[in-house]
Amino acid sequence: MSVRFQFIDGITRSGKFWLAELITYFEGMEPVLHEPVLDFISIKAHYGELDKTSAVDLFRNIVSHKCFITSIGRNLNTRLDDSSSIYRHPRRADFLNRVHQMRGAEFEKIKTVNFDEVTYPMLAHDWLSVWGVQAAALPAMKLIRVERNPIDLVYAWYDTGIGLKEMVFAHRFTKDGKSVPWFANDFCENFESQSEVDRIINCIAHLFDTAFPVMNDLLNSDDGNLLVTSYERLGEDMSAEVERISSHIGLRPIPQMTGFLATQEKKGRSRLIVDEARTRKLESLKAMTSRDSFAKLQTLVERYKEFARTINC
Repeated sequence: MSVRFQFIDGITRSGKFWLAELITYFEGMEPVLHEPVLDFISIKAHYGELDKTSAVDLFRNIVSHKCFITSIGRNLNTRLDDSSSIYRHPRRADFLNRVHQMRGAEFEKIKTVNFDEVTYPMLAHDWLSVWGVQAAALPAMKLIRVERNPIDLVYAWYDTGIGLKEMVFAHRFTKDGKSVPWFANDFCENFESQSEVDRIINCIAHLFDTAFPVMNDLLNSDDGNLLVTSYERLGEDMSAEVERISSHIGLRPIPQMTGFLATQEKKGRSRLIVDEARTRKLESLKAMTSRDSFAKLQTLVERYKEFARTINC
């Protein structure tokens, strides 16, 4: 498979869609893609419920199909409010032309993209917590992982109502007749008895605990396929992150990047990451969680800060 891929990974509410929108302002980027089945294949293989050979074959075939239907203009995201919508892509006219220019017998003859000149950016959810199949299927892919302070993550999960109900991105396992998110698999016996905030803290702790060692291994390997950034870095100095990302993926920003950065500056996301705002979130969470879970959150924050210093994110 000779197509170039740029995967964007992170925990839900870490800033993946924000980063994905930024990625579209690099040369040759196709529309942002997301295929939840890839997440589920990775999870099932990680837990031994799907053999690796089958998982790799499924993974490759689904990715290939996703790229093909995108290249012919089928199933493009036209939801205006999504940051991954083609209407927010700087090359949206090109993608809309694919939809309107293919008619009848011409359909099979038209080659809409040169796969040697484009890159497909694809969203991933928590891949580094279930790493293995992805690298085996697409060993040459580039991966950017976006991190975020655990206080902000826990508060966002609770405040936005994502919680741990039947949410779309939380693929679920059924044990003893009870359905739980896959990242609660290790404490599913106690899942129902915990408060919602306690569950969120324990789930996010699991995702951090399983992703950190993999990140360290990939960052210390010779492949250079992983770049780690953070919501904080993107909010504080996006221009600097553009330079880091450009170096990592080997692509230059397009001229429209200047306007995108100016727009982001006006939105002022940096105000969301100041210490005062985070302190208020922490106090709110403390009132809704058990002593043990709150202590776990505090420990997780310190580990996150140390990890961020170590890898400079």
